[in-house]
Amino acid sequence: EDRAELLWTLALLYRDAGKTEKAESLLRSARTADPNNGQVHAELAALLERRGEYAEALTAANRAVVLLPRDPGVRADRAVIRFQMGQMDGAIQDLRRATRERPRDPDLRLNHALIRLGRGREADVKRAIELIQALRRELPEDDRVALSEGIALTAAKRDREARVILDGLLKRNPTQGWAAFVRGLIAWRSGDTLKADS
Repeated sequence: EDRAELLWTLALLYRDAGKTEKAESLLRSARTADPNNGQVHAELAALLERRGEYAEALTAANRAVVLLPRDPGVRADRAVIRFQMGQMDGAIQDLRRATRERPRDPDLRLNHALIRLGRGREADVKRAIELIQALRRELPEDDRVALSEGIALTAAKRDREARVILDGLLKRNPTQGWAAFVRGLIAWRSGDTLKADS
């Protein structure tokens, strides 16, 4: 058990130094030393997800969730993997559970809304807008939340509302590329080619 903790700690140091192959090797050794260490499985899952090895990452994440069932971060990480694999229902379920464990966490709440938005069903888009707008009332100056609301409203074809939000965001931060891009999409969709080109 102590050996697994030492290997896990070394793996984090190597990961932070950008030496991911060595970090992975140490995590695999830590997993062998203590197969019931949820943090080892969680960190291995995150490392594999960043490399695009989603199937193996999901296996490690599933084990981490079993070992750390009340850890919202582990569920959120598994949601990202499931999202990358197209398992939208599972991703949404994980984020819903994670936000129940940590209801005030703005990142979990925003990711939950964005994954719902990504699934694209009408009911999900509506729920995503509700979640984002609730978060925006709490964090009115957060550009990520404002951009997310603009994108969600655009997806719902509520262009007038989206324009107001995106224009406000661009006024505060004129170099916000995604806001300008979405604003251009709205202009193009409405046939305003002059605005879309700018």
